[in-house]
Amino acid sequence: PTRGLISRNGIFPLSHTFDTPGVMARSVTTLKRVLEATAGFDSEDSVTVISPSISLDETPFENTPVKIALLTLPEEKPSSECEAIIESFKKKAAKAGVFIVPFEDSAIDFDYELIVSHDFVEDVTVFLTRYATGTTPKSFTEFFEFYKSNPACRPNGMDRLEMPQSASFPHPMRLQKLSKTISQKPKKKLKRS
Repeated sequence: PTRGLISRNGIFPLSHTFDTPGVMARSVTTLKRVLEATAGFDSEDSVTVISPSISLDETPFENTPVKIALLTLPEEKPSSECEAIIESFKKKAAKAGVFIVPFEDSAIDFDYELIVSHDFVEDVTVFLTRYATGTTPKSFTEFFEFYKSNPACRPNGMDRLEMPQSASFPHPMRLQKLSKTISQKPKKKLKRS
């Protein structure tokens, strides 16, 4: 999935920072049709502003090598098994004209659980305020209390709902900075590997 290609409008949110709808299909033809029907601008989802209408009949990269940045954080080194899989993928991708470019950035301030917990509380409240009817909970707090008091509704537990309850959120400006680091473009020039 490509962020901003398909609108998130109407999809139950987990995190506006990371939510990215995608298409899965049994055939390339079906995938193409669904993607062409769903991709494009939606005034209800500001992220789609960056997404032009697309036609998959065109081949935009036919004579241009495709480069993909592989972001790694210095403190998170992959296992040797994972490293071997990545190297094998890089070789196969290069034969197809796709180049995986390593991009290491120690300046990225990243706390996934904190960002997702904050987004979840905010996004669920916005979603429920917009779509809830009748006796349906209309805020994250009401949603949490409903599931807490109805064990049959949560066969997989309450971890996802309890995480934001126990998180200590920093100042909103810090959260904003954390979220922005996720969407920043690499500052280093990408070179063919």
